Amino acid sequence: MKKLFVLLTLVILMSLVITSPVMAGNGNGRGSGGGQQSFALPGYITTIGDNTITVQAINDRFAGQVLTINVTSSTRFLQWTPSGTVPITFDDIAVGDSINIKGTITNGEYIATRVTVDVPLYCFE
Repeated sequence: MKKLFVLLTLVILMSLVITSPVMAGNGNGRGSGGGQQSFALPGYITTIGDNTITVQAINDRFAGQVLTINVTSSTRFLQWTPSGTVPITFDDIAVGDSINIKGTITNGEYIATRVTVDVPLYCFE
C-alpha cells in the first residue's frame, strides 16, 4: 500500500512539472502559449511611418524608451473625448499626440490592436 502511495505521488508530481509550463501560457492570462505577450503603452507620438508609430513611453514598464509599434489592417484607431471615444483612422494621428496603445508582442515585434489618441496622460506620469 505504501509503494502504491509513493508511486501515485510521483505520477502526480511529474504531471504537474510537465503541465505547468504549458498551462502558464504567455503571461497574458489566456494560457494560449506561442510566445505572445500583451502590452499597454502610454506616451507621445514621435514619428509616424507607413505602418508604424514610434512612441516615447512614459509608464514604468517602458519608461524612457522609444518604441516602434506596427499597425495592421485590423488595428482599431480611436480618439478620446470627455464623453467617450470616437473612431478615427491612421491618417488622423499626428506627431506629438498623446497616445495609449494596446497590443501584443510577438517574437520581439510590437503589434497594435488598439490605438487611442488625445488620452489624458497625467495619470501615467
